[in-house]
Amino acid sequence: MTLPVLFLVLLAFAIACPATLAIIRVSRRLGALDTEPIPGQEKMTRRAIPNTGGIAIVLGFALPMLLGLAAVGLAPGVVTEIVPALAEHIEGVSEVVPDAAVLLLALLCLHALGLADDRRPLGPMVKLGVMLGLSLAVILLTDTRLLMLLDGHVGGAWLSIALTVLWFGVVINAMNFMDNMDGLAGGTAAVASAFFLAAALINGQWFIAACLALLLGACLGFLVWNFAPARIFMGDGGSLVLGFLLAFLTTRTTYYDPASAG
Repeated sequence: MTLPVLFLVLLAFAIACPATLAIIRVSRRLGALDTEPIPGQEKMTRRAIPNTGGIAIVLGFALPMLLGLAAVGLAPGVVTEIVPALAEHIEGVSEVVPDAAVLLLALLCLHALGLADDRRPLGPMVKLGVMLGLSLAVILLTDTRLLMLLDGHVGGAWLSIALTVLWFGVVINAMNFMDNMDGLAGGTAAVASAFFLAAALINGQWFIAACLALLLGACLGFLVWNFAPARIFMGDGGSLVLGFLLAFLTTRTTYYDPASAG
């Protein structure tokens, strides 16, 4: 399964890289350019550069996932013929479809929030409320939690849920704050994705590995046009999505191999 997962890096790159170039051209025609910083925002001087690169990142990640999940749901036999390595994992793939659907829906909502904020600032409290609300929904619907071993010591899952919401908020905002110079946010996300991808592959977490591979490829495709001197920025439409995906995927990545504990 390792090679099919790594192929997803190339697939996401092949989508995000040309998509970013197309978005640069369309955004310039539409005047969708970088905006002035709001009070308290750390940002380089405004440049006449599109800030819509997040669209390409979302396309590079979401499009292959949507097509893959649809193919598994509608024609699993065809999928296993094309990728024989998936044959023994097809049931597992079907089991993660609900989690993937929740992840994609939340991702698209955050993307829409970011795109709106890139055009007209919505204010920090609105953004914080939406991102924490979506994070809580995803945590509850997918049972994605940190420190689940605490449940038996504190009378339930409440502390684990609270800490996970906090983690989501920290990572999302960290990526958002880092989106203030050429290549920083995308490069950081790419490096983090690569290391966590290695961990997921080692432990056979194929769904998480596939998501990280898509995220890595999408970031690399975007970075072709975002490294200094940048021709496009990702904007909040990209940084919020990157932070959300990293928070979710790092929470779901495990470093414990039950087989080695015997």
